[in-house]
Amino acid sequence: MGRDEPVRRVQTADTATKWLFVYIDVDPGTPNGALASETYNTQGAMFPTGFRADYYVRWKCDRTLLSLKKFNGATWADESTVPEAANIASYVELAVPRAAIGTTAKLGIVTWMINEKQNAEGTYAGMYPGNFTDGYHASLQLTKFLKVDFASNKDPNDPANQGP
Repeated sequence: MGRDEPVRRVQTADTATKWLFVYIDVDPGTPNGALASETYNTQGAMFPTGFRADYYVRWKCDRTLLSLKKFNGATWADESTVPEAANIASYVELAVPRAAIGTTAKLGIVTWMINEKQNAEGTYAGMYPGNFTDGYHASLQLTKFLKVDFASNKDPNDPANQGP
C-alpha cells in the first residue's frame, strides 16, 4: 500500500460483540494466577497445563474498548495502564509495556477471539492449530500456549516455544 493510498477498513459483522483476548502468565509453571478466563455472556476458557493467567488484554473489535486486567487472586480488576493497539484492515497489533506486568524474563501467552452475541456465540482464532475447535464453548479447554523467553534467540514460531 502506498503512502498516499487510504487505509481500507474491513467491515465485519457483529464487531460490537466480538473480542480479542490475550492472556499472560508472568511465571509459567508456578501455581500463581487464574486457572480460568473471565466469562463473556456464557463463554469462558480453562487454561492449559502449566499456564495460570496473571493479566489479560481485551480488545473489542468495534474499537470501543481496550484494557489491561489483572487477576488479584479472586477476581479480574482493571489496571491503570492501557495497552496500545493498531488496527488496519483485518490485522490488529497490541502492545503491553513490560513494566506494566513486571520485568519477568519468561512469559506464557494464550490468545483467542469470541463472539458474545446472544444466539450466535462462538469461539475462534486460537493460537496454534489443534488448540481447540472453533464453535460455541461454555467452558473452552485450551491445550497449548506460547512460551516467551526474552533471552532466547529462537523465533517465536519455533516448535520448542509451544507449551506445555
